[in-house]
Parts: sequence; structure tokens; C-alpha cells
Amino acid sequence: MQYTNGRTTHLTDMTHAETNALIDSLIGKSDKDAMVGKILSMAHEMGWELSSGKVDMRRVNAWCEKYTKQKRPLDKIPYEDLPAVVTTFEKVYLSFLKGI
Repeated sequence: MQYTNGRTTHLTDMTHAETNALIDSLIGKSDKDAMVGKILSMAHEMGWELSSGKVDMRRVNAWCEKYTKQKRPLDKIPYEDLPAVVTTFEKVYLSFLKGI
């Protein structure tokens, strides 16, 4: 019911988007999604956001292109390289926290 806003409890009555949302929640986040989410969460905490409150992806991508070994935007960094990017970004985040 939560994926249809109470409209139905039957899969056959759900829209394609509602069904996909349900399936995604059952599968859970992938490891890559979790690592990207961690980076975006830290960026948000550091105030790297737009006036709308969303994370400033231009700033995150510029950082990734300048400071990571891959020199690519965040969404183009391969899964196997993400742990190193998370570790590096955590150092930036901890430096930010020390400055508060």
C-alpha cells in the first residue's frame, strides 16, 4: 500500500513505476549505491548543496575530476575504484568537521 499511496494492495493494480519502486526496495541498495550515497551525504553535511537543498553535483563531480585517481565525474567512476574515493572524501569531510 505504501507504494501506491493506499490505492491498492494488489500487484496487478500497480503501475510500472510503483512496481519498480517496490522491487528496488525489496532488493535493497547495491554496494555502489551505498558508497555514492555516503559521498553525497558527506557533501550535503559540508553544505555542498544548491538553494533547493539538493547536493551540488557539479561541485562533487569537479572534486572527483580534480582529486581522484580516475579524474572522472562520480557516476563514471567504476565500482572497484569507489572505496578509495570514499576514503579520500572521508578525509575531506573530517577536515571540514575539525574546522567547525
